Amino acid sequence: DRANVEVIVHKKYEDIVQYLQEALQASAADEENFKAKANELIEAMARLSNSKADRIEITPLQESLVKTEAMLTKFLAQNKAKSELEKSQKETYSKKEIEAFMELKVNKDDFEHQIQMLLKGA
Repeated sequence: DRANVEVIVHKKYEDIVQYLQEALQASAADEENFKAKANELIEAMARLSNSKADRIEITPLQESLVKTEAMLTKFLAQNKAKSELEKSQKETYSKKEIEAFMELKVNKDDFEHQIQMLLKGA
């Protein structure tokens, strides 16, 4: 009986050792899985942090673009106004041109006199 008990105890001992080895292996696998998941979370947080930093860095650029667009719109409006002013100035006459036109102008008294003469002659 004693030998039989020793065999049973030895068998139970081997079963316990095997169970503990399997548990340690499972624990090691769980630890590796945990570390992998933790690293994935760390990387995801880093990506989120970087994308947030990118958004923060983009904000001043967006503000600058909006200001530049406003300045360009204002500049183009001023150039359009300036161009229209230059065009209207080109349509005006110089003093010499006006004096020349005035010399060509028909004298009102002479014109009426000539009409009167035509009517009398008719």
